Amino acid sequence: MKKLLALFLALSVFVGCKGGDGQNLTQEQTKNNINYSISDLAIYTTDENFQPVKFVSMLGADISEIEYTDATAKYVADFVETDTLHVKEGDIENPGKTIEKDIIRYFNYTGSREAVINPKGIHTTGIVNEEDKCSDVKDVIKEYGIDTENEAYIEGEIHTDGSYTIRLNFNDGEEKGSLTRIVSPADTNISLVDARYILKFFIQNDKVHGISAYMAY
Repeated sequence: MKKLLALFLALSVFVGCKGGDGQNLTQEQTKNNINYSISDLAIYTTDENFQPVKFVSMLGADISEIEYTDATAKYVADFVETDTLHVKEGDIENPGKTIEKDIIRYFNYTGSREAVINPKGIHTTGIVNEEDKCSDVKDVIKEYGIDTENEAYIEGEIHTDGSYTIRLNFNDGEEKGSLTRIVSPADTNISLVDARYILKFFIQNDKVHGISAYMAY
């Protein structure tokens, strides 16, 4: 677990604001100086004030090093769908040797009465109807600097009940562990955008009722 925590610290790198497709962010987004890192693609348990408490899941984390010593974290983890990818990479501590591990490439919080939160402060109970524990959609728009008039951010159709999915695409940034958000024009089919990382929020009744993340490798 110590190695995992060290990884989180190493990956907490912030970068400037430029979209991964080479398009500059809007003036408002630049003014807000919104930065992203791989450690943003994680979820934690929350306290009564919706502050992060215990780690639950994160893209790129070695699943064998994750230990849940907290009862709430253990409970919440049962409601997280996870997919892993087996990778082989060079051993920094032992040049010439390799390390094999299974890293998290996908997670989806299906939901419970316990809310989870991501590093941008977006919290949700998933499909469980605890709306007082779920962020407003306007919080997602603000925290990620989404230009609702000029960029594509809704994936697929808006359902008959008014629910929909926000999809945010990211690529690796110039600095290790950093990400750049891909800002696509409003007429873009964002499902077809080539991205290394994808973050999704399911919106219902203007509340966040689901969060998932995926990493292509």
